[in-house]
Amino acid sequence: MKHNPLFVDSTKFRGDLIRCGFELKNAMVYDEEELFVLITDRNGTREAKMKVLDEQNYEAIVHLPHQALITYQFVVRKDGQKTFQSVIFDGQAQYAVSQEWQPVLEDPAPRPSPAAEPLADEWPRNSVVAVHSLIEKWGF
Repeated sequence: MKHNPLFVDSTKFRGDLIRCGFELKNAMVYDEEELFVLITDRNGTREAKMKVLDEQNYEAIVHLPHQALITYQFVVRKDGQKTFQSVIFDGQAQYAVSQEWQPVLEDPAPRPSPAAEPLADEWPRNSVVAVHSLIEKWGF
């Protein structure tokens, strides 16, 4: 991945679609198996097939709303049946998401979809407070 995962793009508004790269390191997938990333956000669950980067590293590109709350899980399938899986990770949609492969034997407990972000309530309040403090500070 060429993107800095600590970088937050200030040119994007929350909700704008961005290209999210999911990278999985140190995974061993045999010829008859396929690796997927399952991503859940407030709009539901989608899956993307991961492509080989090199011997043990895989990548999938998914377009998601910028900084949206997500959960994601890596799954290995053979003949359509799940053979291995990772834990379910919590995160935010960003340009680069990278994890080490650590399979778990049992199915993780199902989780609810990430809640819709309270943009309508928090954004105007934070903006008004920020503008008010600037007015006080600079005497406009």
